[in-house]
Amino acid sequence: MPFPYRSLKSIQPLPSIYTAFPVNHSDAQTSIDSAVNSGTCLIRHIEDGIEVVPFERRNSVSAPILSPDQNEKEVLFISQTETGAVEKPLPSLPGNSWQRLSIRQRMLALLFAQLVMLMVVGLALMAVKQRSSQRDAHPRARTVGNDSAHTEAVLSIQRGMFAVAVQLPEQQSSACLANMNESAAWRCASDMTLQLNILPSPADDDHMTLITLGFLLGNDSLARGHQTPDLQPTQLTRLANNSSAGQTYHFRSTYDKIIYIPESSLAPKDEPSKETASSHAAFQPGETLWQCTFNDTLMEGYIYVDQPSTTKVIHTGPGSNASVVTGTKAFPYAIKLVEQTIPSTTDPYCERLVVQDDGSVVTGSEKVTLRLREPAMQGRSGSSLVEPVKFRPRSPMQSTDSCRCQWLIKPLVHL
Repeated sequence: MPFPYRSLKSIQPLPSIYTAFPVNHSDAQTSIDSAVNSGTCLIRHIEDGIEVVPFERRNSVSAPILSPDQNEKEVLFISQTETGAVEKPLPSLPGNSWQRLSIRQRMLALLFAQLVMLMVVGLALMAVKQRSSQRDAHPRARTVGNDSAHTEAVLSIQRGMFAVAVQLPEQQSSACLANMNESAAWRCASDMTLQLNILPSPADDDHMTLITLGFLLGNDSLARGHQTPDLQPTQLTRLANNSSAGQTYHFRSTYDKIIYIPESSLAPKDEPSKETASSHAAFQPGETLWQCTFNDTLMEGYIYVDQPSTTKVIHTGPGSNASVVTGTKAFPYAIKLVEQTIPSTTDPYCERLVVQDDGSVVTGSEKVTLRLREPAMQGRSGSSLVEPVKFRPRSPMQSTDSCRCQWLIKPLVHL
């Protein structure tokens, strides 16, 4: 087996040591103390009375030499490089607790901090997800007004576009008109199909449910009688369950009620009006009619979700809009509609119209303002009547001096 080669220059020569035992030990000790005090001796007394002291700093190799004094000492020369290695300064003390930790402890501390951060982020995401799921399962409506005890969120009502078949009214009154000859100006809708839309919640408020009521598509021809109401999007709320009717949803709004009646329906003064049977026959070209307008007419709706109802079956004949009715889903709940006049800044009026050959109408020069009875709620505007009672219990507001219509509509099946 060959031995590894090493250059001779890399091997440091060993110093030659000359050992001498001093005759007088006390004198030697005195010399050692004086050398220590003078700063020339860096190594103190060792075992068996042998002393090793530096004699001179030289770059030459060590060699045996005798001390110039009478006491013999062992002299050892130390090279300059060895002296620098011996005098290497100590490392500085750590300034903080983090520097006092070992590398292993620092790694464990960093891993623990990352674990804590991951746990905090995970818990925050879980809390947000749980809150979102609870809000979707149990939405709460925004309270409007001061009567919040009678309102709750819309929870279980279906949304979409529905057809509501309006038949003969349960109540009909023209008590708001002072003259008997003008009583025909107020008519209640009958044999009419309305379109009711329960809209999705707005983007800025997912707790609000809106509802609209208007004419069904394809059912907007000019015909005799009450014209289809046009209710703009109105908030739908659930009333407090304080009666046997169960869950009841309520909406309330105003619109301009328009009625078309033949020219002969408005009789001269002090004569009763010549009311004709309810009919939706279209007006013929060249025919003259009256368009009577009641501004700010109040329309209220009460939707009974839990109330049991008897389903009626209506056969739509070939002359009716059967294709339109069957193309729209029937409203699945019982609904009560209440329509009545309220005090307004504009009096109701009737103006004469003439039907043209293309079906359009031209306004005539004659206009009649209808005279009203003194209302029981005199001095209150229509807007003030709508807002405070917006969330009242389900009993509709009634007045003996108002014109009024009321319908109770059950779910229908058209064949």
